[in-house]
Amino acid sequence: MIAAELGIDALLSSCHAINLLTLVEVDASDLQRRGVRTKWQVKNTPPFPPSFDGAKSLSHGDFCARQITIGLWEINTVWLVVLSFQRTMQPDTPCGRILPGFRDWGLWHTTWPLLWILPFRLGIDGLYRLASAASVAVGLTEPLDWPPAFSSAREAWTLRRFWGVYWHQWLRWPFSAISTTIAENGFGMTKAHLVGRYMHVLFVFTLSGVLHLISDVLSGVPWRKSGSLLFFCSFTLAFMIEDGVQELWRRITEKQGKEQAVQSNEKCGRMSAVEVVTSTPVWKKVVGFAWVGAWLSVSSPVYLQPFFEGLCRQGSTPDYLHMAQRLDPMVLCGGMAAMTLLVWHRFGIDL
Repeated sequence: MIAAELGIDALLSSCHAINLLTLVEVDASDLQRRGVRTKWQVKNTPPFPPSFDGAKSLSHGDFCARQITIGLWEINTVWLVVLSFQRTMQPDTPCGRILPGFRDWGLWHTTWPLLWILPFRLGIDGLYRLASAASVAVGLTEPLDWPPAFSSAREAWTLRRFWGVYWHQWLRWPFSAISTTIAENGFGMTKAHLVGRYMHVLFVFTLSGVLHLISDVLSGVPWRKSGSLLFFCSFTLAFMIEDGVQELWRRITEKQGKEQAVQSNEKCGRMSAVEVVTSTPVWKKVVGFAWVGAWLSVSSPVYLQPFFEGLCRQGSTPDYLHMAQRLDPMVLCGGMAAMTLLVWHRFGIDL
């Protein structure tokens, strides 16, 4: 796992260095991948929560205390989730039989989308918070340099919003810059063209797939069995389906809206255009969440099943699972409850 993380970080740092030095032509002294506090700050970088008061008046001590408390709470929750999964299996179930066990229990399709909300998001975010606290504590950075890594899962009601709003944006700037250069200079396709837009999306997800393919290989997955490229590139097709359905619905409702407006204006004896700005209806979000969950439940096993199997064969996953079995669930629940109350009372409930 350590080798995989180091390999991913090295490749991503190289891509971002290329982005900074050759594509946007800026000084590479600051290699923040989201361009925080610069004019290149990545779109949809989450804002600081209200309890931070914009992070301007937050002391280093309060920032570190909050980040450490929430980070430990998230990691504690991940352990609790892993332990809960373990308890659904027989005590002597080998690592490689855990995923097939979920299929046997009929939990196969519901498990995959939840992984992106609970263990994956909480694990990544917990480590990010602990790293931010350590960096600020030793004086390397300021609290303003560490906006939240993730947005709320409530924002992920389309696949575009899942990757572009909810999920972390650490890959967006370097991969988008490289993809735009390839599409425009290599193929002469700009985002102004429909084909160019989806070509850009495909290149971004291809780079992400290559990055995670390297992670798979370093984690013990044979490259021929890795599903990283197929998984990430499949979202190009998913975006096309999603955009097509939304555009069709927009045209239908727009036509109906114009007809109703004309009839209403004729009754009033005048013709006027009235623009009404409304938020996305709840029913659309419900349908959107169902769509996102359905796609993730079908596509995630292609990527995650070989990855988990590789970890079971050559990684440290069995050691983590044995460690989780030794943990007391009551202690974990008590610790999580105590830290939840602390965050709510001391820092505000917004996480």
